[in-house]
Amino acid sequence: MKIFNKKKRNLKKKRTTYPNIYFNTFENNFFFLNNNEKTKSLFSDNEISTTKYTRYNFIFKNLFEQFKKYTNIYFVIVSVITLIPEVSPLDPSTTILPLGLIVGLTAIKEAYEDIKRYRADKSSNFKEYLIYQPPKPILKPLSSTTPLPQQQQRQQQQQQQQQQQQQQQQQQQENDEIEPSKFKLIKSKNINVGDIIKIDNNQSIPADIILLSSSSLSDGVCFVETSELDGESNLKIFKSSNETHLKFKNNISVDLNESKQEQQFIKLKGNIQCEFPNNNLYKFKGILNLENDNENNNNIEEDLKTTTTTTTTTTTTTISLSEKQLLLRGSTLRNTEFIYGIVVYCGADTKLSLNQKSPPSKYSTVEKMISKSVLGIFIFKMVLVIISTIVGTLVTERTTNKSWYLWINEEPDSIGLVIVKTFFAYFAYLSFLVPMSLLITLEIVKVSQGGFMQFDLLMSYKEKQYRKQLLQYEQNQNNENENQNNGDLELQQQQQQQQQQQQQQQQQQQQQQQQQKQFIKSISSTSISKSISKDNLKSEILKEDSSASGRENKIVHKYMTVKNSNLNDELALVKYIFSDKTGTLTENKMIFKKCSIGGKIYQSPNESQLLNEIKNKSSMELEEIVSEGGETIDQKFVKEFLINMTTCHSAVSELDQDGIAIYQSPSPDEISLLNCSKLNQFIFKERNNGEIKIQILKKEKTFKLLALMDFTSERRRMSVVLKDIETNKIYLYSKGADSVMMSRLKQDNNNNNNNNNNNNNNNNNNNNNNNNNNNNNNNNNNNNNNNNNNNNQLIIEKTTQHIKEFSNEGLRTLILAMKEIDSDQFNQWFEKYNSILNSIENREEQIEELNNQLENDLTLLGCTAIEDKLQDGVPETIEFLLNSNIKIWIITGDKQETAINIGYSCKLLSHSNQLFIINSNSRDQCEQQLNNIINNLNEIENNNNNNNNNNNNNNNNNNNNNNNNNNNNNNNNNNNNNNFSLVIDGESLIFIFLEFENKFLSIAKKCHSVICCRATPIQKSLIVKMVKKDTKEVCLSIGDGANDVSMIQEANIGIGIFGNEGSQASRASDYSLLRFRHLSRLITIHGRYSMIRNAACIRYSFYKNMTFFFIQFLFSIHSGWSSQTLFDDAIITSFNTVITAIPPYFMALFEKDVNERVLEKNPHLFLEVQNGKQFQYLTIARSVLGGLYQSVVMYFGLYLLFLDDNILNQYGKIGGLAIMGSYCASFSVISILLQAALDIKYWNFIVHIGIWGSILLYIVIALITNSMLPSMPQSYQVFNFSLSLLQFYLMVIIMIFISLIPTFTSKYIKQQFYPSQSQLLQENYILNKRKRRN
Repeated sequence: MKIFNKKKRNLKKKRTTYPNIYFNTFENNFFFLNNNEKTKSLFSDNEISTTKYTRYNFIFKNLFEQFKKYTNIYFVIVSVITLIPEVSPLDPSTTILPLGLIVGLTAIKEAYEDIKRYRADKSSNFKEYLIYQPPKPILKPLSSTTPLPQQQQRQQQQQQQQQQQQQQQQQQQENDEIEPSKFKLIKSKNINVGDIIKIDNNQSIPADIILLSSSSLSDGVCFVETSELDGESNLKIFKSSNETHLKFKNNISVDLNESKQEQQFIKLKGNIQCEFPNNNLYKFKGILNLENDNENNNNIEEDLKTTTTTTTTTTTTTISLSEKQLLLRGSTLRNTEFIYGIVVYCGADTKLSLNQKSPPSKYSTVEKMISKSVLGIFIFKMVLVIISTIVGTLVTERTTNKSWYLWINEEPDSIGLVIVKTFFAYFAYLSFLVPMSLLITLEIVKVSQGGFMQFDLLMSYKEKQYRKQLLQYEQNQNNENENQNNGDLELQQQQQQQQQQQQQQQQQQQQQQQQQKQFIKSISSTSISKSISKDNLKSEILKEDSSASGRENKIVHKYMTVKNSNLNDELALVKYIFSDKTGTLTENKMIFKKCSIGGKIYQSPNESQLLNEIKNKSSMELEEIVSEGGETIDQKFVKEFLINMTTCHSAVSELDQDGIAIYQSPSPDEISLLNCSKLNQFIFKERNNGEIKIQILKKEKTFKLLALMDFTSERRRMSVVLKDIETNKIYLYSKGADSVMMSRLKQDNNNNNNNNNNNNNNNNNNNNNNNNNNNNNNNNNNNNNNNNNNNNQLIIEKTTQHIKEFSNEGLRTLILAMKEIDSDQFNQWFEKYNSILNSIENREEQIEELNNQLENDLTLLGCTAIEDKLQDGVPETIEFLLNSNIKIWIITGDKQETAINIGYSCKLLSHSNQLFIINSNSRDQCEQQLNNIINNLNEIENNNNNNNNNNNNNNNNNNNNNNNNNNNNNNNNNNNNNNFSLVIDGESLIFIFLEFENKFLSIAKKCHSVICCRATPIQKSLIVKMVKKDTKEVCLSIGDGANDVSMIQEANIGIGIFGNEGSQASRASDYSLLRFRHLSRLITIHGRYSMIRNAACIRYSFYKNMTFFFIQFLFSIHSGWSSQTLFDDAIITSFNTVITAIPPYFMALFEKDVNERVLEKNPHLFLEVQNGKQFQYLTIARSVLGGLYQSVVMYFGLYLLFLDDNILNQYGKIGGLAIMGSYCASFSVISILLQAALDIKYWNFIVHIGIWGSILLYIVIALITNSMLPSMPQSYQVFNFSLSLLQFYLMVIIMIFISLIPTFTSKYIKQQFYPSQSQLLQENYILNKRKRRN
């Protein structure tokens, strides 16, 4: 979406820093308010316009856009030539009407799309929001000179009168009925930077605003849904700064009514300093300067009266702002009654607008070839024009000017003028050799093909149901045929009984499901604090896991979407597929399968195994287990492990319609962790007012949240600093990837130092400050903690081994760790943290360095093992695509072991294939591994070539033609795939990109599958770019998350998956699918059909124009090269736009060379279109040569038939040009339409109407145009008279036979003696289908 804003463009040229944003404050005796012109001029307005045109410039701009195309310019030149009667042999209508029709249709299409954009903009710009309107101040006129005394007196009088009027009005009104300021409804387009805005629940946010406070007066937290922004449906938490929240909390009392609350905003004064608008959705830096009055006036009206006469000293409070306080345009407020905020970015400056870039322009291979083919036709036409000009000039000088019977009374033109006239006459005469309607036909066709894709039930949410219906239909047909043949009626009765039994079973299942729902509702009505049985709680969690992210299963996306139909035929040329793993190949629905705690594996944590660990190893009551003392080592580890899962997250707890608590989180992993802890009765309750409340068994426990270190793709970990309110101890809980967390754990050396410090207590006073802190911590720890420290290294070794085991099973792992922090150490850290927050420059880097100081020397608790199940049909789809000669690369951020096991489970890797692994830590090691693999490949290929040569010599003597075809295809597959697979990690890719691209690609080209693990988002796009640039092949990328956008846009074709990680990938893609398994159907069926259909449409378009209009050139031989037309102008005008417009469109819409069920069972058939043989320059040349042959046959055949036979016209005279033109036009048009009938392989009712209806349409047009008065006297009733002659019908039949017999013969020979595999399989399918019917 492009936003056209002149102010925005001017601002970018003038300013380099973002101006300060003032609200409710005086600055140089000037009040910066909403209606301030100075404020409006500094910032962009909030009106958004995504339209391409306006009502005033639509005609001119649309015409300018259309006539940038070379074909339109070409036909405009031709139209201008036809307007000159002395030059043009054609009537102007022959070119102007078709060109006007094409331009008009395109303009209507553009207008329709722009109107939809305008309506969407209008609905957004005219939404109303509550904007705070402060009391209008009394402004002094700003001038360079001092005011005159008389002016001062007038101003004072006006001020006094205004004050008296205000006092009288206030005394007359009761209970603040008329307030000096209030919130007013303002349209979104009129919102300005600096406005104080109120957003209600479920209301979209119209601009980027800083959160001041929310209806949650306890902590200033609000919940926002960003699905329109980044596609994530999970709610996100935003929190106002403590200073603004406390200011609102103190000033806005719950006891005050709404009007009183709104009056408190007059006390809010200050300005905001923030960074220049940028497109980073997840980063923001700013400073809020709040002015605090030293005087405390309770009466607002008194403050208002004295503002113009009294000056008060103020102090400024500086508040750091981050992305936690920035609510972005496009998001929606949820589960929060209302919020207050200050607008910082409007319109074109919002992050949403800056991120909405137009996708890169992608053109298919067919489109590029069309442009070159049209250029070739144009060159051929110019050659004919030059030949005609030379010959025509010579004939004019030598013959025409000397022929007395031509009655030329005027003086002959000069030779120069003759050349010019002849050139432009033939330029217009032969203009229709270039197909005018081809581009508009293809555009309409591709949109129609996209509609077929979008409503394909086998790529929709009804896929499984539709497949069952197809199978039942086939079975019913088979059974009916058997019953008819055997005459057995009992089978039909049995089938009916079986169907009735199935219906009864389905009804019983529905009743059971309803009973289960009622049972769950009864469970949810009970308090969690009461004793809950394990089975009931488990059923509650399983229901929660069944939804995508804790919500009910609601179908959001029902069908796939096509966003770039220009690439329909490009799908048939795909040779490389680059795929993400999580959410693309997998469901992205995480299930907690196993965990390792304290070096011990727990196989079934979802079955309350962790809770049983606590129960079985203690004789105490459950309430006593919550306390710190009396715990075994295993209990301590399990308890801290569960507390880590329950507190270290960014999830939100809410209730669904059934009253069941569910969790919302941007990460599905966090939801699975919370569900597991919930099953073990460690329940996350809420995060409120800087506190995290959890429930351990039957007792609630509260932690004060001191610091939060969010998870990012760079950090790959998350940490929270909590203070136990009961014990006042401070803990840090952390979780993250093992590659990041292992280096931050407390190692054996630290343990030895701690033990030495414990044994040598007398030397503690001589240690440095760090050792003193460690000794204080050791004195506070229990004996169990000392034992844990002694066993820490052993736990790390066991956990590392468990991580490898989990990875080998294809499970995702996370490391959980913790440590206790001394209060003095944390206070020092927190002071540095607050000082960094007040700076704007390099804030993130400084905070990250500070976080690293705290996130070290951690105690390992254990690791989690989460299963991300493969989507249904993924292994079968990958196997099908590999057999279709498509190489597949999986690029993921998972560990190498996990990626390899996923590769085996999805059939990308096979144990029969040789696997090469590149896992290097240095440049030299990477080069050595590459060289070793290249040497191994060369040796293997040499041995295979020798064996294949011997085997091929033996096989060629025994196999027939069909087997030879199969063997050739199989050999091609083997030669291309070579049964090799490659695995490489992200660190090795760094060295690959720097120096070893050629070596790496030489290996990758010989592998049928490649897995890149530990890859970053930027590496994904670099891999696609590298392969696309080197191989020059069509590359397809598919993903589901925002980190896949760069990869999707870099590829020739981008596919997005509607998943749980948002819809950014689907929005940036060319096609969006519901499931990965639909990819095989999109490529091998829809892609194949699109290529065959578009190629047939293009070939036919070139053929028909060459056939019909080359006859005009041949007629010049007998017309003295005078550029006289043979055909009637009405036939020339309607040939492309009416008569022959329908057949190519229907060919490109319905053509099928092979039934889709045959394609689904034979993936090797994709090779027939993958190499692009369906549409090549050679195929276009064949079509053009075929058209030239038919033109020569039609014209000279007509000439020979007319040579010795004098045909009389309706006036009894010898038929001349009109009779000859009607004959030639008739059998030319009918032959061209019958040629389409020979090319079509798939016939249906609509195609029949299109072909035979076009022939009938020609006859109707010819009859009408020959009966109109403008046709008198030359061609009046000529066609009607021709239809009465037997000779006409005989000539049409003979000429059609002579013209089409070569095409028919070549097709017959090819199909009978040199059939392709697709033809053989299609014939078998038809024969089997007929057998079933018989």
